[in-house]
Amino acid sequence: MQIRNELNRLLQLPIETPIKLTNANLSDFRIYGDPRLDEFVSTPRQADILRAFIATEAIANAPEVVSIDRRIDAQQRSLTATKRVRYIPDVTLSSEFSEIFNDSGSLVEQDQIEGWSVGVQFSLPLFQGRRLDAERAQAAIELERLELERLQLVDQIEANTRSAVLQASASKRNIRFANDAAIASSKTLELIVDAYTRGAAADIDVIDAQNAALTAQLSSANANYQFLLDLVDVQRQAGFFAFFANRSTQDDWFRRLDTFSEKSQVGADQ
Repeated sequence: MQIRNELNRLLQLPIETPIKLTNANLSDFRIYGDPRLDEFVSTPRQADILRAFIATEAIANAPEVVSIDRRIDAQQRSLTATKRVRYIPDVTLSSEFSEIFNDSGSLVEQDQIEGWSVGVQFSLPLFQGRRLDAERAQAAIELERLELERLQLVDQIEANTRSAVLQASASKRNIRFANDAAIASSKTLELIVDAYTRGAAADIDVIDAQNAALTAQLSSANANYQFLLDLVDVQRQAGFFAFFANRSTQDDWFRRLDTFSEKSQVGADQ
C-alpha cells in the first residue's frame, strides 16, 4: 500500500486510489511498438541509421544543449562589445533648466528669469593601458571554453543515447532466448511427469524439473521487464517519451526518420 500511495503521489492522484496493473507489452510504447520500425532493425545498416537518428533527436531535444547555446550567444555578444569599445564612443547627453520667479535682493528687481543649457559629451577609451586587450582576450577564452564544453556535452549525449539503444536491442534479443528456455523447460517437465507416472522417474526428478521450469518462467518475465526498462531509458536519453505521442506526433517522428534515412543512404553511396 505504501508503494501504491507513493505512485499516486507521483501521478498527482488521490493518495489511496486503487491501481489495477496489467502486463506491459511493446504496443504500449507507441512509436517503438509500431510495425513501421521493423524495417529499421532488420539489418545492421538500418540499425546504425536508427541509432544515429535517435542520437540526433536526443541532441536536438536536450535542454542542456539549449542552455549552453544561449550562453554561447551571450558570450559572443560580449566579445563583440569588447572589440567595439575602442571605436564606439560613449555618448552623454545632459541638459539643465532653471527659472527664478522673483529676485527681490538684487539691485534691479526681476520678476522672472529663465535659463537652460544642453550639452553632449563624446568619450573614447584612448588611454586604458592593456585593460581592454585583457578583457577582449578573457571574453575570447570564455567563448572557446563554452564551445568546447558544448562539444563535450554533445558527445556525451550521443554516447549515452547510442549505448541505451544498444542495451535495449540486446535486451530484446534476450526475450527470445528466455522464452525459448521457458518453453523447453515446460516440455521437459511434461516428459518428467509422464515418466514419473509410469514409474520411470523419481520424486526428486519431478521436483528438479518443476524448479527448473519455474526459474525459466521467471527469467522470461524478467527479460521482458528488463527490456521495457531499457526502452524507457532510450526514451529518457532521447528526450522524447512515446507514451504521450498521439497519431500525428508518431507520423511526424517517422517522417523525420525516413528523411534522415534517405540522406544517410545518399551520403553512403557518394
